[in-house]
Amino acid sequence: MEKIEIIKVPDQTVVGFRKKGSEQEVTDTISEMFVCLTEQNDLDMCNAPIFVHHMDNEETELDLEVCFPIACNPVKQKINNKFRIYNLEGGKMAKITHKGPQEQCGLSYEKLFDWMEKNNYVPVGPPRNIQITPPTENPEDSVTEIHFPIAQVYMPVMDDESDE
Repeated sequence: MEKIEIIKVPDQTVVGFRKKGSEQEVTDTISEMFVCLTEQNDLDMCNAPIFVHHMDNEETELDLEVCFPIACNPVKQKINNKFRIYNLEGGKMAKITHKGPQEQCGLSYEKLFDWMEKNNYVPVGPPRNIQITPPTENPEDSVTEIHFPIAQVYMPVMDDESDE
């Protein structure tokens, strides 16, 4: 079983976008962002891409925030009409590392939700997928960290009044 741990994620300066749409529309925008970022010489991407899944169970289209941590804190806050530079808030998160195809990340999410329930934690924000390894020809080699912002729920201790 994958190890689940609690981590403290720092705030990060990122360049990114948020888009609602089909998987193809989001993929096209990611490709467009790569082209744009290669033209921006003053932006030094320093970590793996982060995919923040803003979700609603009733929605069928993706609501995805895609961002890349950058090493500097540039003066400008907007690259163009689609991409901007901003602070991605960190915090206390439950982390699990998924190894294998992206299509099977659901199994790791299930394990994470089970762990949260057993340990009295609740999600307090959208989950993040961090693509540790770039997509390869062999999806089994893919490594993705899943981070879920969490807070602990303290259950009140009930006195046993059945003796009275």
